[in-house]
Amino acid sequence: MKSILLFLIPVCLSSSAISGENWPGWRGPRGDGTVENAPKLPEQFNIEKDTAWKTGIPGVGHASPIIWENRIFVVSSDDGRETRSLFCLDRNSGDILWEEIVLEAPAEGIHRLNSRASSTPVTDGETVFVSFLDETEMFVAAYDFDGQK
Repeated sequence: MKSILLFLIPVCLSSSAISGENWPGWRGPRGDGTVENAPKLPEQFNIEKDTAWKTGIPGVGHASPIIWENRIFVVSSDDGRETRSLFCLDRNSGDILWEEIVLEAPAEGIHRLNSRASSTPVTDGETVFVSFLDETEMFVAAYDFDGQK
């Protein structure tokens, strides 16, 4: 089974540093990749010493994770199962709270440097919206924070 490693700089910092803004979509709350009142980032980072947690996610994904309060949402595509999934992780522990299979479909053609889970989810704080390509059609779905479609 292939897996991707979820590794987030905000998660790797101290608990006081991860109390920043929600990150509801690609490039953050203002769409420009900035964070207001951001804590000072470390000048050096040691993956063994400074990583708070690591979590293996089945499949492959190139989308950005999103963060809302204590939840992290990430998407993945598992070609062996022919599935595209949405995962919800606990921000403090990295535990997978739930996985929902959003789409079951044969693998479509992609660029060799891409994946079938490249579209970053987005949230309004109550619902998470995801999209995947289903051969030639876009498939869009919405889930609440408990994983209910």
